[in-house]
Amino acid sequence: MITFIILQSIFLNTTFAREPVASNDKNINTTLQGMKLAKGLPAHRLNAIKGDISFSQGNYFEAQKYYKRVINDTNVRDSLNLLMRMEFMLMLSFDRMEEYSLIAHSIEDFETSALRVGNKAYLAAVPFFKGKIAYYSGETEKGYKLMKQAIDMMKHAGGSESTNYLMYFNNNFLKMLQKDRMPDRALATLKEMEAFFAQRPGGQQSIAFPYEVYLKEYYGCRAITLQRIGHEEEATQWYNKFLSMQHIYIYDYKSIEYYLFEKRLYDDVIRFGHQRLDHLAAVGDTLNPVCVTIYRLMARAYTEKGLYKEAINYYGLMDKANEELTRLGELSAVDEMSANYTTYIAELDKQHRKHTYRLVNVLVIVAIIIIMSSLISLRTMHYNRIIRKKNLSLVKTIDELMRVRRAAYQTAPASPDPSEGRGEQSGSTFASPLPSEGLGEAALQESIADACAGPRKSMESITEYQERKKFARMNHDIVEKKLFLDPTLTRTTLLEKYNIPRNNFSPMFQKFTGTSYSKYINNLRLEEAAKMLKEQPNYTVESIANDCGIPSVATLYRLFSQKYGMTPTEYRQTVLLSDTIDEDEDDE
Repeated sequence: MITFIILQSIFLNTTFAREPVASNDKNINTTLQGMKLAKGLPAHRLNAIKGDISFSQGNYFEAQKYYKRVINDTNVRDSLNLLMRMEFMLMLSFDRMEEYSLIAHSIEDFETSALRVGNKAYLAAVPFFKGKIAYYSGETEKGYKLMKQAIDMMKHAGGSESTNYLMYFNNNFLKMLQKDRMPDRALATLKEMEAFFAQRPGGQQSIAFPYEVYLKEYYGCRAITLQRIGHEEEATQWYNKFLSMQHIYIYDYKSIEYYLFEKRLYDDVIRFGHQRLDHLAAVGDTLNPVCVTIYRLMARAYTEKGLYKEAINYYGLMDKANEELTRLGELSAVDEMSANYTTYIAELDKQHRKHTYRLVNVLVIVAIIIIMSSLISLRTMHYNRIIRKKNLSLVKTIDELMRVRRAAYQTAPASPDPSEGRGEQSGSTFASPLPSEGLGEAALQESIADACAGPRKSMESITEYQERKKFARMNHDIVEKKLFLDPTLTRTTLLEKYNIPRNNFSPMFQKFTGTSYSKYINNLRLEEAAKMLKEQPNYTVESIANDCGIPSVATLYRLFSQKYGMTPTEYRQTVLLSDTIDEDEDDE
């Protein structure tokens, strides 16, 4: 009972009093042990603490999982402050994993919720996230301006956790300045932070933000800045302070990366990497974003030392870890769906244990039996007929979609002049996104009109407008000049020809077409292939593949089947059959 009362107090505040460096691990372990004993605590409080601990350890996949569970818990829907904190920590997890597209997708809803709650700390987080998005989108100065605004707002936010968030904001701002090699601006920021770190701030510290972690990052940034302005002895002193911080959860040696490589301390890089990897292996946590950073730094260090075999090994480990993290993210999403579904079933079971559960099971079993029996019977009796009708229907649908798309493209409103400033004629059009199968003509043209709205949207920024113009020009050439038929067409070609930043290319295609570049080009080629299969019955499938820019017959078969539900040969045969049926109907 005593453990329950103590933990309940801890979880209600989601904070704990600061202890000396050496005792932080003991605090967390004690908390975890107490959580096991406090079985009567609500699940959302346990999940909030588990999320904060995972975040502090750099395991952001796990942190996201626990934060999402709290957000989706029906018992906390009326607790706006708790929901806001979980949404904020979830976005910080995205930030740590550099998933800025996920932040951009959620930032408007987050800002609306922050205004409704009226929490100054969360309102300060809005320009912070927007600044990170702008910075990593290539708008460096805009990113800096927003980050400074966020820091100034957080200084005046008040509240028990604003100090922790301020540490996080400042250290992120410093890392951006270090990346852009701006030692003068970095030094000014460090001086502003000097008073903050000169004495340990009072109050309470969140589990998610161990003070020592951010103090160590501050030491690292100070060493880098002093080294770059020529104060090497002072830089060495701050580096030694950095080394003196031995807290178990201080894992982010990325904060000292520039110093290590500019001073050619490659052995230190390798030593740090092995120490951290050994610790992760000891606690059974060998797959998280920290590992990717460690592998990258060690591979670079071995390369600089001329040990290329070892470097290749760590680059391989880095690629493998990235692949596994991607897979883990997908599995995590499935796991969350499963967890939410399980919670729903559990609640339903409590309310209708005696009657509803049996009825649902019986109905499900009966429905499955009836459906399976019907499917088997229909498949046995009407297989050939169904396939024939399906193929005929597919061909008609494909023809109709292609006709509607061509008409829609021709009648689409003019896009922003892609040739403005180049002395070319205006009036080009912007093709609608390709993944529009199944849309009617009206919906399709509406989609195209939305995509072409350009500067007519009052809220659209100049940058977005210029981006839209640039994409419209490129898309016009791809479609009208049939660049997509060129098998040698590559992203690099388009990047160079239309002067598009590499990191904007994929987001640009996703934004204006709703799909990836590869799928967009392949869809254009497949439509051209379908047209040739119908209009050129004497052409071989191989020649059609070559004319459409598709590298091989096997690739054409695979992509065509995925898109249209039949092979090119089946499509051609069905087209001929459809023509025959139409002729017979005309004769009658």
